[in-house]
Amino acid sequence: MADAAIYLRAGREKSVLTRHPWIFASAIDHVEGTPGLGDTVLVFDSKKKFLAKAAYSPSSQIRSRVWTLMENVEIDCSFLEQRIKASINRRAGLKESENTDALRLIYGEADGIPGLVVDQYANTLVMQLLSAGAEKFRDEIIDILAEHLKPEQIYERSDVEIRLLEGMQPRDGLAWGNKMDHAITISENGLKYLVDVTEGQKTGFYIDQRRNRQKVFELAKDKQVLNCFCYTGGFT
Repeated sequence: MADAAIYLRAGREKSVLTRHPWIFASAIDHVEGTPGLGDTVLVFDSKKKFLAKAAYSPSSQIRSRVWTLMENVEIDCSFLEQRIKASINRRAGLKESENTDALRLIYGEADGIPGLVVDQYANTLVMQLLSAGAEKFRDEIIDILAEHLKPEQIYERSDVEIRLLEGMQPRDGLAWGNKMDHAITISENGLKYLVDVTEGQKTGFYIDQRRNRQKVFELAKDKQVLNCFCYTGGFT
């Protein structure tokens, strides 16, 4: 249960009420208690009306990231498991419909898990923890992913400078599993790509360009095409 609280300045509750997940430092009037990095805090408006539960980041301009707008929901392992399972289930049919085994399974705030990004490359998961709240539950997140997706390995690519703004050091390396294949073979629209999940851009591949690659494939049929900037051999 959260034992600290933040109170917003008058009029600054509007973004929370419209479901924006970020609360900036400039919106906060005062803090009760001494919440640490990633701790859950209660969020109240200037009239002491409950607004949300959020993860606190004492050194970031994004001072809190909203977990839920429901006061009776506990932010714990069960909460995270429900959110992670829901994210995975939303994408359950994409492997077949998009003809690929490379997918973004969790996309942070869009899936109600601020700061957590998880991409799947065949039997490998690549994870980024970009917020204090996600970092707080790192071990629980890894266990949930391993249990529900049963990957061969989980590799962490929390090696971005945004972590410094959250008061955290960048980190990368094998987070779960006994071995790590640096080059992962994925399949997309009948083609094979080698993805370097340890050194490649982002988490290793521009997954969001899948349909653009398919379009270029169709346009380039029976033609000679020079691809001057062909990161991993795909359209970028």
